[in-house]
Amino acid sequence: MSEDRPDAQDDAGDHALRTELIEGIRRHRLEFENAGESSERLRALPPEAALTLRRMGLFWLKTPGELGGTPLTPLEFCDVMEELGYADSSTAWLAMVGNGGTGTAAGWLPGAGVRQVFVPGAPRPLVVGVPRAAGRGRPVPGGYVVSGRWAFASGIAHADWLIAGFRVAGPDGRALVGVVPVRDVQVVDTWRVGGCRARAAPVS
Repeated sequence: MSEDRPDAQDDAGDHALRTELIEGIRRHRLEFENAGESSERLRALPPEAALTLRRMGLFWLKTPGELGGTPLTPLEFCDVMEELGYADSSTAWLAMVGNGGTGTAAGWLPGAGVRQVFVPGAPRPLVVGVPRAAGRGRPVPGGYVVSGRWAFASGIAHADWLIAGFRVAGPDGRALVGVVPVRDVQVVDTWRVGGCRARAAPVS
């Protein structure tokens, strides 16, 4: 019978998680709607709303289960993001970016890096950043010392780790991507983009 196939069981699990998350988003709809209003003033999602996203597990839908994630199929993922977008586009954007960055780190990092970022028993990390090679990396024993200045990364106010692309100094010149703790970077608050608002301005 089809119910006995592993892929059918996986599909059922994805659908159950999708339903659970959508119902949770609907319960928090007013909070997310209000977050959109506050985002206009704060220029970032309010910390309380970001914490709700964490508690609901909405940042780890593209992270493998063995690293603490609850991955969904692409269609189920889109359903969840769509529901969140109905409540507030800024909240949905942060959730989407968080899933992309954290899932990318989970897939790209070597074993030692995975163990540093996805620590068993610790709170699940939120990873965002800029993979473009905007920095420079100097080889040192065991890795690279990286410096540079990168473009604004959505969700940086709530992230634990940052993705930062860089090019290796010297004749090598390879483009690599590093993941660094937020505490090791300085955020230069110059992001005041015209035409990019948390809420659409009313049409008069």
